[in-house]
Amino acid sequence: MWRIGVDVVLRNKSRNPIDMEVSETGDLAWRFTGIYGEPQENMKYKTWCLMEDLMLQQQSGQPWFCDGNFNEVL
Repeated sequence: MWRIGVDVVLRNKSRNPIDMEVSETGDLAWRFTGIYGEPQENMKYKTWCLMEDLMLQQQSGQPWFCDGNFNEVL
């Protein structure tokens, strides 16, 4: 990501997520979100509320890559 023509814009960061937009010259911009989910059982709902809030901020048609440790078994 540290090369000419690649631009990374930090959208948001806090204890659990880091959210950024990545664009390359001439290519479609995409979004990356790294997540560390709440490890305590009674707090796990906060991770999913956070993901929902981030999804509502998503631009229509923009690719979105989410990665990390969600601390959840589905």
